[in-house]
Amino acid sequence: MGHEATAEEKLGEDSIDYLLGQFKEQVHLKELTDELESLVIDTGIVALEDELQLKITEIRASVQHLESNIAKKTEELHLSDQNSHKELEQLNTNKWINLQLNIRVVRDQILMKLRACKFEHVGLECADTSHQLDHKTKAYVEKAMKGCVSRIQATLKHYEDI
Repeated sequence: MGHEATAEEKLGEDSIDYLLGQFKEQVHLKELTDELESLVIDTGIVALEDELQLKITEIRASVQHLESNIAKKTEELHLSDQNSHKELEQLNTNKWINLQLNIRVVRDQILMKLRACKFEHVGLECADTSHQLDHKTKAYVEKAMKGCVSRIQATLKHYEDI
């Protein structure tokens, strides 16, 4: 359930970032439209005016598209109105919220590292246990061989004497 919460938070954070980007793009395009309209008024060249008018029309279509995207995202985020841009920016720059998000990220990274260390520890423990078993087996075999060597030598002496 913890993974679902972080995925939802990531989705919400991405939506807010996307929406803020859309707001910035909208403001930029409106400024560009105003500049182009002032150029159309200032210049008297007909060919240039037609080209600028076409560009202005394209930019206005982009602005309308951005406004519809912004309206859709604000509705998805259950925000009160499109004027919540300031609220979103405040949330984005709020130190306490950023601290909470950073704490969650750091916590997740620490958990990942702890799990990796635990996995490595279990592997080392298994290797150490098998190493200990190898030493016990070797000691048992050596002990058994010492007993056999003395019996083998006793048997050899017995047959040599015969």
